Amino acid sequence: MRLRNILILLVILLALGGYFYFTNRPGPPPPPETRLFVWLVEMEDIERIEIQLPRQDKSQAFAKEKRGDEFPWYFDDPQRSAVDMKRWGGGIPLLLSGPAANRVIAEN
Repeated sequence: MRLRNILILLVILLALGGYFYFTNRPGPPPPPETRLFVWLVEMEDIERIEIQLPRQDKSQAFAKEKRGDEFPWYFDDPQRSAVDMKRWGGGIPLLLSGPAANRVIAEN
């Protein structure tokens, strides 16, 4: 008698568990929204970056050169000093290649 009651409760528990498993499954995720880019340039196509601050009368330029396995970005000065890879990384050219916008300011 006791074993029969345990088996009946086990079957009910399995049936309820299966019911909740199949009815509460999440649906497919919504498709990601397309991001709008302010401009879009391939990162590999960027050969030179120049930053100018006219009010402070300062400017700095960086050039990309292939030198074997070395990091390809250098200051655009006569010595061709290498930029600090830890500070520069690949993030600066990636950011300049195409910043995305979260909202449209005006439509043409």
